[in-house]
Amino acid sequence: MLGNAIEDAFDEERDIFLQHHIALNSDMFGIIYMFVEAVDESRLGDVREKQNQQILQFIIANVVQELCSEKHQGFLVPVAVNSYACIINFSGETFDSSRKADMQSVIKKSSAFLGQHFGIEITASLSGIHSNLPGIHKAYQEVTEAFTYRFLYGKGSIILFDDIQEKCFSFTGMEDNKVEYLLLSFIKDSSCMQDARKIMEELKSQSGISSNSSLEAIACYKYDLLIRFSRVTHQIGAAQLPESNALHASVLAAGTFTEMQDCFINTLTALRQYYQDSQKNFTLCDQVETYLKNNFQNPELSNIMLGEVFHISHAYLSRMFKMQKNISIADFLYKLRIDHAKKMLETTDETLESIAITSGFLSSSTFIKVFKKSEGITPGTYRKLKQQ
Repeated sequence: MLGNAIEDAFDEERDIFLQHHIALNSDMFGIIYMFVEAVDESRLGDVREKQNQQILQFIIANVVQELCSEKHQGFLVPVAVNSYACIINFSGETFDSSRKADMQSVIKKSSAFLGQHFGIEITASLSGIHSNLPGIHKAYQEVTEAFTYRFLYGKGSIILFDDIQEKCFSFTGMEDNKVEYLLLSFIKDSSCMQDARKIMEELKSQSGISSNSSLEAIACYKYDLLIRFSRVTHQIGAAQLPESNALHASVLAAGTFTEMQDCFINTLTALRQYYQDSQKNFTLCDQVETYLKNNFQNPELSNIMLGEVFHISHAYLSRMFKMQKNISIADFLYKLRIDHAKKMLETTDETLESIAITSGFLSSSTFIKVFKKSEGITPGTYRKLKQQ
């Protein structure tokens, strides 16, 4: 879609050259592609509005074309919302090396000026140098390919097509045992002084990822890490942790390598905090379990009461108990009461109302309802089957 828009714009530009007999400096061309990352709305307003979008285009065109005109001539082409390309037609007496240097100078000065005076942050990509009008199409292909490396270089960068040609597939993979040992050691060892960012840098180093890696290598690194994090998450029982659930989507949505690394770092930090908290609260959950076993006959027993008894948030206690015991406090309490009622049904002739009260239920109707849901039959039927 973006490629078609650029190509249509450039076809129109070529027509303009021919129809209006624009005198070109030479038959040598290059392209600077620019994407507006951010705008200071206090200066330019909401650039999503058409009028402000036109003002934005006017500012960029004037700045870039003015800087081009110092040695060459430039023609700004709007590509899409917040996307522009400047076709540079070079003067005839310069060589390719100086032309490339001039392109870099133009975009560096433009970026600095736009940022300082208008709060406009741009990411740019630069093509190689090509001859004749058909070379514009080749240059356009190069800037679009180079711009994909925004993921690796980051926002606000200037990406040269020549530089990405040197990128290589440098992903070597990571040994399962080493990676998981490194992650689990950080998560479980509270005395570990390294922070999550250093752990991620070590994993990146083990994978062979560097500034010279291709996007294909980065993609392998990304998906490999997602698999490793998933394994570790399940090993420590943190599959329901919000950060774990959101990791896959946030990593895929990351616009740059730094943002992707931050997703892993935040999740790793959350996993460590979860594990440390769960270890601290393991004894507490055991105490809660014992308390429930000793007090299940109290019909007033509830999560709120437990929170008051153990001086802790009842919501937090409930969440930790479920994570530690794989059963909610309410279900565990019902199980204790049903097990006690079953024993009384099997061995006594007490009335259902008496059994209900003795087992901790508020009424016989509640007891019958809960019992049938748990066992599939009524208490009376259960008694008949067991006392035959």
